[in-house]
Amino acid sequence: MNLSDIIRDVAIPTTIGIFSLMTPILLEALSRIDNKYNSVILVTAFKRELLYKQYVFTLLASIVSIVIWCLNLPRIVNIPWLNNFIDNSAAYLLLTTTLSLVIISLGVIRLLTIYYVPRSLLKRFTEKYNKSKDKEFYFGCVSKLFNYSLIVPDDDMTRSSWDFVSQEIEKHRDNPSEYPSFIYKAVYEADDLLCRRENNTIISFQNTSYFPLLMQCRNEISDKLYSFLWNSLRQFLFYDKTTYIYDYWKAAHHYYLSHFSRYYHYDNREGASNLMEQSLKFREFHYALCGLLLKQEKYDLLVKLFSFSHSSPATYLLVPESMNSLIRDYIYMSRDVTMDALYWERHYPYPEIDGVSASNAIQGHIMRFFGLLFLRQYTIPQYLTVIDPLDLPAVPQQIADKKYWVDHLMILKSHVKKLRDNNGVMTSLGYEALTNDGWFVEQGKLLPEELLDNYCSDIVSAEDIQEQSQTPEPAAIAQFMEQSAKIVNDAFVNC
Repeated sequence: MNLSDIIRDVAIPTTIGIFSLMTPILLEALSRIDNKYNSVILVTAFKRELLYKQYVFTLLASIVSIVIWCLNLPRIVNIPWLNNFIDNSAAYLLLTTTLSLVIISLGVIRLLTIYYVPRSLLKRFTEKYNKSKDKEFYFGCVSKLFNYSLIVPDDDMTRSSWDFVSQEIEKHRDNPSEYPSFIYKAVYEADDLLCRRENNTIISFQNTSYFPLLMQCRNEISDKLYSFLWNSLRQFLFYDKTTYIYDYWKAAHHYYLSHFSRYYHYDNREGASNLMEQSLKFREFHYALCGLLLKQEKYDLLVKLFSFSHSSPATYLLVPESMNSLIRDYIYMSRDVTMDALYWERHYPYPEIDGVSASNAIQGHIMRFFGLLFLRQYTIPQYLTVIDPLDLPAVPQQIADKKYWVDHLMILKSHVKKLRDNNGVMTSLGYEALTNDGWFVEQGKLLPEELLDNYCSDIVSAEDIQEQSQTPEPAAIAQFMEQSAKIVNDAFVNC
């Protein structure tokens, strides 16, 4: 059998056979990968594989080689000792491409078996992630496998894929809490998948998957992370996954305890002040969350959040423990945001609330929640006789502050009264006793409305005394005398 017979009887039929066999196999394989994992990104990952690219290139090279061999082109150079090789170069090229095609086709078949086995594919993607510069792409591939493991379910694979994701989150935790966008996307998709499932049988994911994002932060929480957390919590609320919100609350409580307790130990005022501002922002976030829960009538969940504590006797970090902190936080949350009219709507959008008055409506729901917090103070046990949960803060010093406080405390009083008049809400929260005036008499405590009225009267009295006793500053008197003398002297000179 000469070379031409080998080409005609072996090489060309082999190339045609591989093309005829591999084309439907690959098309079916790509379709199965898409259907199996419900992800186009894994199909793209397969097409980016070096073996797949080599197969396509070698197949095209084989077809071109067949065409060149069939054309039987004459030799265009004359090199005596190379003429025989040049005359048969088309045959040699065809044999080489055919042999390469056979070998690479076997490699592609092996690659397909890896893509059909999720755990093998997970290992391959993690290796590629570590070696590749396009980390976002391969992180997305791993996250899709993580989602697949939640659907199947496959608890071992869930643990393996989430261990990888957690390690990547940990790498970014010292980067001002700013995680790459692909991490937020992957975690949000996983949470959405967990929410859609009626029964979560994944042992390792009874809780929500974004806890590491919150608990591993070492620096200030960024606006982007706050936005992610808010959208996730709204997602849980939409699917009525109140247990997920409660799990988040526990993680947030732990974060507050480990992060914001440090400002008491700062030697410099700037560092302590910065942490206090972060603490206030963190509490604002959770006041907005509770306002949303109250609006959505998630009373059972609110009761659980109110009672959660890491210590005994109980300490509450995300809701006020004292009337002093409650009133001060209320005054802060009632602040005028005229310079940023969309502040509340932009940071804490509520479902079914939009339009020009959305921010005011959202702030109103938060203020209503403070009315509930005010009533809650009556239910907090008094562990130490020197600390009374109803002790009000000291009267503000500035006259402008006094007027502002009185105006907004009257608004708080109206929220308190409306809540006490709503027996359904109070009963659902376990505060039905607070709707009865006689309960306060039995406990030897003032009615909430009376307590606020008395406090406002104290503020007004202090304001009157301050206005009556207020004397001009010596510097102001001296400046007034100097300017008056100048005006009089100028008047006489011009006469």
